[in-house]
Amino acid sequence: MSRLLSSGDAAFDAALRAAAPAPLTDDGFTERTLRAIEAEARRLAIARALACEERHHAARRRLWHWTEAGAAVGLALLAAAVVLSPGDAASASSSMPLWAWWSGTLTIAAAWFAWHESRGL
Repeated sequence: MSRLLSSGDAAFDAALRAAAPAPLTDDGFTERTLRAIEAEARRLAIARALACEERHHAARRRLWHWTEAGAAVGLALLAAAVVLSPGDAASASSSMPLWAWWSGTLTIAAAWFAWHESRGL
């Protein structure tokens, strides 16, 4: 202390120190509590990582659904353009076998899908 205690203060201080309770015994409560907090933090981190992965998966699924819709609409527009075009486009396309149309479409779709997968979408 920075100041000297008077005799009354010293006696009071001595009485307080004599009446101080015994230190609390720790039967491992602190260690158990800290371990439980660390375990809960790990579980929370895992839960956050799983939620983030679920959101990423849902975004990829939405992207894929929009891609499929775009491909279907594009194919429909191509067919409509060929059918409605003047001249020999409709007659030339009608002479192609159906498997050739599907083969070309599937090849283009597979190449597009491989390109996007290689980019990590």
